[in-house]
Amino acid sequence: MTASPPSPGLDEYGASLLAPLPWFDAGWWHNRAVSLAYRSTAVAPPAGDWPVMAHVLTQDTDAVTGALFGRYVPDGLQPGTAYVVSCWVWLDAAFRGALVGMVFDGFASSGMENASLLHPREWQRVWVRAPLPDGVSAANPRLYIIGQAGGLVYSSGWKLETG
Repeated sequence: MTASPPSPGLDEYGASLLAPLPWFDAGWWHNRAVSLAYRSTAVAPPAGDWPVMAHVLTQDTDAVTGALFGRYVPDGLQPGTAYVVSCWVWLDAAFRGALVGMVFDGFASSGMENASLLHPREWQRVWVRAPLPDGVSAANPRLYIIGQAGGLVYSSGWKLETG
């Protein structure tokens, strides 16, 4: 039996490679066809004064359209190195869907933790670990949601780290 890789650090927010943080500012994007993303004060952050982003599905999403929100890292990553992208998510009680997690450019993952749909209205850490392919030094880590239109998910505490 193969042991599961350990989950990424959860309290080392300052170590993130997604600079500049902690604010959602230039460089963040959202899929305008399926998601509205905006800063929110409706839910208290999981820690400190981290900003909280609300993601509202404007239509049903599926395996193709589920990559909704992320930050492009244009360079500076090391080819062949394993990276972990993670964030905290809070699912609204009315959320209906099949998956809330992270993707790392579709690179083959070596570990992941998706949100439990059985535990809405509490912060949960989601993450995915993937090695960068040879010759690749950029990435586009994203929040990935398969859900029904009107679904509401909050995110906070985004982090990209080696792992």
